[in-house]
Amino acid sequence: MVKTDTRIITDFSTIDQRDWDRLDHQDNPFLAHTFLAALETSGSISPESGWQPHHLALFQDDNLVAFAPTYVKSHSHG
Repeated sequence: MVKTDTRIITDFSTIDQRDWDRLDHQDNPFLAHTFLAALETSGSISPESGWQPHHLALFQDDNLVAFAPTYVKSHSHG
């Protein structure tokens, strides 16, 4: 039996690039692991900037099978 669970990921660096690359991103540069990681490591996405990572991830037997990069916005700017 396949174990499926949904997790909220608040730190993109916890997603291994090899696992990420197994997903089909259709070569979208805005879904590249390096791009999403850079948003957080640069501080562009952070509680201080008013954007907090709140990604939705689907795992089957602890393997990443789907991911939606999402953010919680804490201000009305932009």
